[in-house]
Amino acid sequence: MISILVLYVLVQVFFASADDCDYLGVLLYEDLGCVPQYSEANTNSECPVKYSCEGLGPWYDYCHFRGNIYEFSQVVEKNLSLPSCDEGCFCSNFYTGYNFECAVLDCPEWFGEPIPEGCYRKYTLEHCCSIGETCPSFTDVTKCVIDGEEYLEGQDFYPQNTCLRCVCQEGFIGDLGPPFCKRISCGEQLKHAVFLQEICAPVYYQKSDEPFCCPNDWICANGSEVIRGEALSDEVCMFGEWTLKVGEWFKNRDEILCECLIPPLVTCHLFDKYDAL
Repeated sequence: MISILVLYVLVQVFFASADDCDYLGVLLYEDLGCVPQYSEANTNSECPVKYSCEGLGPWYDYCHFRGNIYEFSQVVEKNLSLPSCDEGCFCSNFYTGYNFECAVLDCPEWFGEPIPEGCYRKYTLEHCCSIGETCPSFTDVTKCVIDGEEYLEGQDFYPQNTCLRCVCQEGFIGDLGPPFCKRISCGEQLKHAVFLQEICAPVYYQKSDEPFCCPNDWICANGSEVIRGEALSDEVCMFGEWTLKVGEWFKNRDEILCECLIPPLVTCHLFDKYDAL
C-alpha cells in the first residue's frame, strides 16, 4: 500500500459536530479518504467548503481506497474492509478495468438463522457480522437506552439523525463517542468503484432534513441534464463531463433533486415535487 499525501493549508476554523455536516453528505467523503478544506474567508465556517479526493476519474494503473493506492492483486487490510461488510478485497483489472473484487460475506443473521430462546447476538464496532451469542441473566446484563429504545450489552444500534453505529457496553450513559460509537463505514470504493471512475452522483433516499449517510444508489450523467439555480460561490462540483457551481442544481426525476452542496461531487436526494424550486 502506497500512501498518497495531499498538501493543504490549515486555517483557523471552528468545527461543528460531524452530525451537523452529515446533512450535506460529508460521510461519503470521509469514507473515500478525502481531505476537508475550509473557507479561508469565513473562519466561522462550520462545515468544509470542499474536499480534495483521490480516485475520482478512471483508474488506469492501480486501485484507490481511502487515500491510498493498491497495485494489481494487492489485498485490502481486513481491519479496513470488515466494518463495511466487505472481506477478502483485492485490486483487480479483469473485467471493467481497475476495480476491487471482494468475497461474498454472509452473516447468519441476514438469513434469519435462529438462536436459542432467551439469547441474543453480540457485536463489536470492528466487525460487520455478530461475533457470537450470549444467554445472560437479563437482570444482571448491562442495558443502554437511546431514542426511547433499550439495548442489551453487545447489541448494536443506530442513533436517530446520526451516521453512527453503536454497540451497548458497560458505562454507556448516552455518550455517542468512542468506545461506544463510531462513524458508519460505507466501503463505496470497494463496492461501487465504477461510479466513482465515471464521476457519478450519490443518491440518498432521504430528504434534506435527514442526514445523508451511505448512498442508496448512484446517478450518472446522460447529457439531458438542465442546470438551474444561482451560483453561490466559485467552488465547482463534477458530474461526468458536467460541472456545477455551489447553488446550482438539476432534477433527475420528479422526486430526485441533484445539487452542488459540497464539491467535488454532486449530491442527489429526495424532495417533494410540489416544493417550490
